[in-house]
This record gives sequence, structure tokens and C-alpha cells, in this order.
Amino acid sequence: MSKAVLPSLDAPLWSRWLLPLLLPAIALVIYWEGQDYDPGLIQLESSNQNLAPPLPETLGGPPRFGQLRAYNAENLYEYINGHAEYYLSAGFQSLTVAEYAAEGAQQPELVVNLYQMGEPLFAFGVLMDELAPDAVPKDGIGSMAFAAGSGLNLIYGPYYAQISSFADGLDLVPAANQLAAALREGLGAVAALDLSFPKLGETLDLYFVKQDYRGLEFLNNVLEQTVRRDGETFTAFMINGNPDQIQETGQALLAFLRNDGIPVQEQTVDDQIYYQVDDPYEGYWFFHLGETRLFGAFTKPTPALLEDLNKVQPDGR
Repeated sequence: MSKAVLPSLDAPLWSRWLLPLLLPAIALVIYWEGQDYDPGLIQLESSNQNLAPPLPETLGGPPRFGQLRAYNAENLYEYINGHAEYYLSAGFQSLTVAEYAAEGAQQPELVVNLYQMGEPLFAFGVLMDELAPDAVPKDGIGSMAFAAGSGLNLIYGPYYAQISSFADGLDLVPAANQLAAALREGLGAVAALDLSFPKLGETLDLYFVKQDYRGLEFLNNVLEQTVRRDGETFTAFMINGNPDQIQETGQALLAFLRNDGIPVQEQTVDDQIYYQVDDPYEGYWFFHLGETRLFGAFTKPTPALLEDLNKVQPDGR
């Protein structure tokens, strides 16, 4: 039997010198292909709008103590475990923590928690929710600021900042002014918050509810105010938006009341339509659909109240 002959594994002579020439060419093609990418395939974890403006190297005197720490929605609980869900539901985007202390100190004397809340109203809502009973307003710092005990909280644009002192006698106002200036430099000028409720009496407090106001999923971004008028205390509420949003919200509210069989009666005062609601749970209350605002109050719409409301309606009636 003849022995099988295996084919030769030796490559032809011409391929031996051609292959070294092809390898650099192939590498070059791969490189250029790698430069031609689709940006839509790349998803960044954060955008520039969520990054905090540069925080000062010194704040109120003390220099930076340690490195900045950054948190997002996934790891916020590591810093404020038990309270992270509140911030996430309030619009939280990111958190930057900065600590400051004098040279040679073993621990921080000043701590800044800078929250990016996404929208100025969301920042305002958190500020008011966390307001201490003895908080004192500090005019001229950011968009709004309050001090209580060893802390000072402020907002500027979508940012909410908590400044806490851990050293005796440390004045937080210079630190707050410096932080507000840094935010202003990073963001530029921001529009003032539109909190202009109709002036119907003495304002006792003001809050912001981001979603599901009074359990109604279509009432969102609501400003709520407690008012004292003629010896009576009642709650008023207001939603700002474009004309389509306001009409959609108003129609959703009317549909809800009809579906639940809650009596609604229209009243016209000086060509303005008010909806009086005879609610078995809330009692009498009313609301008014303006062009860019929905305003309501949980009190009986007396003729005197509606006449005054027509006189003091803010822009957007």
C-alpha cells in the first residue's frame, strides 16, 4: 500500500514577503474604521447640565479639606441612607459634597452638600420641606436662603445647598455668599422664582408639591399657600404652565369631579368663571382656570372673596 502524502504546509514564496506588508495596512484600516462611530450608540452617565459648577477652593476662610465627593441616583443612599428616596422623588439629579477646614485640622469645620434638583421649583420645594421651625430668612443670598442653628440652606437656580458648621463661632453668611457667587458664575443669571400668589390676606407659609397633589395624579408642580383672611385660615393652591397644560389640567380636574359625582357649580364674576365645588370630604372649595395659571382655594367662594380675587389676580389670569 502506498503511503499517503500530506500536502506541503510551506507557503508560496511570494506570500512570505507580501504578508509583512499587509499587516500594517490591515491595522491602519481597523484604526480608521474605529474613528467612524455613531454617537447615538454612546450613552453618557451624566450630562453637563447635571454637573455642579466649580466649588471654591476656600469657603468663608477655611480651605478645601479632602477631595470632592459625587453621588448620583444609584449611590445617593450611601450618603443619606433612609432619606435618599425623598430626594429622588423630588427631582434629584446629582449631589456634590465638599468639606473645608483650617490647616492642620483633623476633621472638617464646614460641610457643603450641593444638590442639583433639575428645576428651580424642585430646589425650592426641598428647601421649604426641610425648613427648621426657627429658620430665619437671609436676604440677598442666592435666590432664597434661611439660617437655623449651625446650618444655612440656600437655593440658586436648580441648586439646593446645605451649609453646616462644625466649629464654634463660625459665621456661615460669608461662606453662603461665596457659594452663591460661585453658582452665579457657573450658571449665569437665573430668572426669579415665580411665587406670585394673589394677595388675599396674610401669608402664613408656602410649600411646593411636585406630584399627585392631594392624591390626584394630574395635579403636579403645585404651589400651596396658607392664608389668613378675616380671622379664617385656609389653603390656596396654584399651578403655572403654558395655556395647553393649564387647560388640560383643568379639564382633567373637572372630569374627575364629574366621574366621582361631586357637585360643581359655575359662577361668573366680572366675566371671570369660577368653579365652586361642594366636596363631601373637603367641604366647599373653588378653582379658576386662567390662561397660564390654575388657582384654587379650600374655602367657600364668597362674593367678597371672588371680587377681591378679580382685583389682585396675578399675570396669567
